[in-house]
Amino acid sequence: MWKPSHLCYSAKESKLDLWHRKLGHMNTNGLTRLINAEVVRGIPELEKQTDTVCGGCSQGKQVKVQHKQISEIRSKEILELVHMDLMGPITPYSIAGKKYIFVLVDDFFRYTWVDFLRNKSDALESFRILALQLKQEKGGIVQIKSDHG
Repeated sequence: MWKPSHLCYSAKESKLDLWHRKLGHMNTNGLTRLINAEVVRGIPELEKQTDTVCGGCSQGKQVKVQHKQISEIRSKEILELVHMDLMGPITPYSIAGKKYIFVLVDDFFRYTWVDFLRNKSDALESFRILALQLKQEKGGIVQIKSDHG
């Protein structure tokens, strides 16, 4: 049975949460000191604690996990191993109407070649041109690694 002593939870937001967001996600202790010192005019009397957790504050306190650094380079010379990726379609399109990005990265020097493409089917021709250019300049690509995209 319902008893009048039970609390009724509503979708109403507490004033403390509202002022927490208005004042740049200030913590509750700082808000209390601000009110007691009467530094800011117009802040009403607020409750001391809140049960809600601010999504923006919790997201800002998350720690990003770093990738493990590779202690050694797998290749011994330039163009021995080339990583290849095709990304897209990207939005918004470029001014020239390009919507795909074709990237080649040399594993030894981490030198990067980037080509912007209109269609995904243009990737093979772009790779052919880059491979011929690298063959003339540096001696050619030995091995390619991709994500099978």
